[in-house]
Amino acid sequence: MKWIQVFAIGLAASNAQSSQLCEATDSLSCDGRFELLGVMHGGLKVTGYELVFGSAQRSAKRLILEKGAEYIGMYSVPSLNIELEGECILFVDVPAEEGNRICIPGGMPSESVYLAGESSELFK
Repeated sequence: MKWIQVFAIGLAASNAQSSQLCEATDSLSCDGRFELLGVMHGGLKVTGYELVFGSAQRSAKRLILEKGAEYIGMYSVPSLNIELEGECILFVDVPAEEGNRICIPGGMPSESVYLAGESSELFK
């Protein structure tokens, strides 16, 4: 019974966070799925977002960054399969030579990163 209560509290917090993120930007559809992927040193929250759309079932994936209650921005990413390593976010299924890290020194993300062979911009 205790596990169910903890799960329900966690689910309610997740739903509240999803709603706040949807309201913070026009770039996300509230129909997408949000998942807290981890918290980096210094309190930077890393949330994954995926929206599956269209008859071909395409998907859009975003990595959302927040510091406390402040929305910092997001990157378009190839995968949400990540590991947090110090000040870096490692994309496990992307080869290193294609760019598989987003490093955030001092808790402030770069405006542009090289990831999976492409440049990705931090946007709101």
